[in-house]
Amino acid sequence: MIFHMFRVDYPDNWDKLKELNLEKLAKIKKELYKVDIEWVVGSFGTFPGQGYMVSFNTPYFEKYPGLGDFDYIREYLPYAKKYGIKLVSYLNLHWFSYEFASKHYDWQQITYDGKIYGEKYPLYGNGTTFCINSPFREWALKMMEEVMKTGIDGVFLDGPGIFPESCYCEYCRKKFKEETGHDLPEWENWSDPIWKEFLLFRKKSFLKFMEDAKKVVKRINKDGIIFINSSHLPEWGIPRYIGELEQYQDFNLSEAFYHLGSVRDYFFYYFVAKYLKVSEKPSSAAMHHAAGIWHWIPLYPQEVKMSISQNLCVKNCLWTAVLNGNDIENPEYWQPIKEVMEKVEDKKEIFDKGKTYAPVGLYVSSSTVYFYISEIKGIYTEEEKVKEENLVLKREKEVKKDKKHKCDDITYKELSGFFEVLVRSHIPFKIINENILEENLKKLDVLILPNTTCLSEKEISLINDFVKKGGKLIMSFESGWYDEYGNKREKNPFIDFEIEDNFPLRNAEQYCIFEVETGKYKKGRLVPRPSYSLKIKTKEKVILSFIKPSKGTYSYCIEKSDYPAIIKKIEGKGEIIYFSNLPGEFYNSFHPLEWENIISEIIKEKIEFEIKVDAPSTTITEFYKDSDNWIIHIVNSTGDMKRPVSEIIPVDVKIEIKGKFELSERVFEDGNLKIEKEKDKTNITLEGISLYEIIYLRRAE
Repeated sequence: MIFHMFRVDYPDNWDKLKELNLEKLAKIKKELYKVDIEWVVGSFGTFPGQGYMVSFNTPYFEKYPGLGDFDYIREYLPYAKKYGIKLVSYLNLHWFSYEFASKHYDWQQITYDGKIYGEKYPLYGNGTTFCINSPFREWALKMMEEVMKTGIDGVFLDGPGIFPESCYCEYCRKKFKEETGHDLPEWENWSDPIWKEFLLFRKKSFLKFMEDAKKVVKRINKDGIIFINSSHLPEWGIPRYIGELEQYQDFNLSEAFYHLGSVRDYFFYYFVAKYLKVSEKPSSAAMHHAAGIWHWIPLYPQEVKMSISQNLCVKNCLWTAVLNGNDIENPEYWQPIKEVMEKVEDKKEIFDKGKTYAPVGLYVSSSTVYFYISEIKGIYTEEEKVKEENLVLKREKEVKKDKKHKCDDITYKELSGFFEVLVRSHIPFKIINENILEENLKKLDVLILPNTTCLSEKEISLINDFVKKGGKLIMSFESGWYDEYGNKREKNPFIDFEIEDNFPLRNAEQYCIFEVETGKYKKGRLVPRPSYSLKIKTKEKVILSFIKPSKGTYSYCIEKSDYPAIIKKIEGKGEIIYFSNLPGEFYNSFHPLEWENIISEIIKEKIEFEIKVDAPSTTITEFYKDSDNWIIHIVNSTGDMKRPVSEIIPVDVKIEIKGKFELSERVFEDGNLKIEKEKDKTNITLEGISLYEIIYLRRAE
């Protein structure tokens, strides 16, 4: 089910809430913004940490002073219902002023060195945060109970969170001692097994809070919804992983805010949106309708539309926020939303049809994020990067990171690189996690482990069985070398090889050479060597070998080493392809076309896809099977070579589908569509697609 979830703020002066024409506002939101669910402020997320103040009448919490007796939620609720808008209360449970915290000193999160978190790291420049194992827990649960009593449809929790370096408060110390028998360990002492227990304790504490929060909401309204601001990938520093939260919330949401000046690729919204769809639960990659850190200026129309389209194509819902409520009638805000959502509103039923066609799975492992620390010492040395400017070689040394953060960086970049290659190569894929591994392996032809290092025996057994039955496993670097708690295994559970060392972390003039013809590349073809590459020994078939390290820039060396870069193993009816390097990290850093081709060709080799796409690599395609019929989403993300995007460049897309099909419906009428049926396939051409199209095809008789 597709719907638009919306938020509007008046942070300069919340007093004006009592002066607003509430019916007019509800009508504007429904007619101009096509809103189905609206967030209304229950407690305030504004400077300098007003999370303790509420907008509704209750004897238990401090009311925002300028509102007097005016009960914003109860006053607005009838008008929202009149226009078919459900209301969810925004509750800020992570940002509190120092003044309020001084009244509840023992509620605050304490860092490992005994300092108050909010004083050491002021939230948003001013304010602190509280611990869910302190009496704050009951205070927060009571706030949820009180706001649900207004008759509202649910709550969105912006926090609480367990912040990095925390929490070492008296309540956490006591609770941890009772549960484990140990004192709290030193922060980030990864060699201490008690530290790993502490990580799991932090996560368990957070999930228990969410479990209790859900009970509160459902007790007041069994149909009430609850969800929290989650991370779009697992994090050990702030545990709020949707893979674990799903059982305690009714909606998956993670922020995908565009910030000017930060590096964002064209698929950023899509990456977050696609990750959130690891299950069938409603979800959204949240977008601020704001020009980055200039929150009172609207985001450019084409950037807004691109965000909406990249959400909708994976059947995610739309979430937007106008932070300058004074300007809510400004067409710069509502027009780009209305242009897309008006079409969606007419064809909402098409989003309920079909199941994702995704024969390739990209694996995300929370255990890897939590516990991976490589035992390969060479990857922690300082990397010397050389760049040439005006005939002068400039040498830059990367700042050395601590081991865990280095591995975190590698993990994220390896996943991101594989993700982007899959998108740019138009390979239908799905992101999967440990919760849905078993059920999804039955549907996959290919499983990718992007340096998925920490795996349980159950995961290994499932994956090995998948390969023996005919699946293809693609794995990189240290995949499978550690158990789910980061302990090193004696041997790799998937393929037989030994790691001797790693190649120097140098890029200039470092190469690999093909041993056999692979895809577009003939035997003997040179390609750049990934930055992180291992020296391994194996008896398996070698596809690509490393060239011996050159001495430096312009140093010519094409002498082959004894170490393979890619090997292949036949296992039962399936096969394993192993990269003794980090091709995803390398692609994420440098975007070499050779490695985009290598990865995509290896994935596609011997796999009979039902659909093939010929389109610019900046075009996103998603496919859904509805019995014998197809639903095709095409999102053109080809921008004007800058961010934020202010112009989308029209493109042509060609799609080939096995079997004969005819057009049933189009949603956006974007571009000139041609369909040609041949003996055993259907060719679809879409010329001049400017942004987004959805095509519904029925099997022809």
